[in-house]
Amino acid sequence: MSNFRSTVRFVGRVPLGALASLLLSSFAFAASAAPITTSLSADGVQISAGALGAFTLGAPTLKNTADADVPLVSRTVKDAQTASYKFFDDTVIEVSADNANHAITVDYAKHSPTVKSIVFRSAVPFSLREGGKATFDGNTVPFPLELKTGAEGHSIWRGEASRFEITTKLGQILAIAAPRNWQQLQDDRFWGDNKTFEWIYSFTGLMPRRLRRYFRGSRLC
Repeated sequence: MSNFRSTVRFVGRVPLGALASLLLSSFAFAASAAPITTSLSADGVQISAGALGAFTLGAPTLKNTADADVPLVSRTVKDAQTASYKFFDDTVIEVSADNANHAITVDYAKHSPTVKSIVFRSAVPFSLREGGKATFDGNTVPFPLELKTGAEGHSIWRGEASRFEITTKLGQILAIAAPRNWQQLQDDRFWGDNKTFEWIYSFTGLMPRRLRRYFRGSRLC
């Protein structure tokens, strides 16, 4: 079993990056900015980011080396903070919401050798189409007011990145820094009357056997 230590760099008092962590930070340029809170929900983990709104980090899904979805067998609530997800290939993923420390921990102590990736999804507020923008490792794209035409109309941005930010027209920022992996921001209107945007993060490279990923929240006043 290998041990990993996070290396976090700071801007002001807000952690923005980590070697072996997934960090969630909320920025608001007002002293009244609300801190991030996290809580376990039936759909995953609820993240409340004050004026930026509420987000749900969905339950993890699993892809195998054939790029097929691995069926979820069961979801067990271990306590008020932790849910355990067991998949058909016997992979077990635990997701914990630690509101006191503004952290979400994803732990996979047991996984099949055929696992390719763990995928997380979160809806992004549709209101961002009015002046909002997204940034991936410094590459900024606007949220589209109208759905783009063509076969790739759903794709706002996709590629490998280690940092994702959303910025409202008022300058409020929600930032997620993560180990460099595939990320995608998509427009769900492409599939019908779905008035939402969606962020997708696909974590690959599941060795060693045990490695924890973290989402942390704080505020900058």
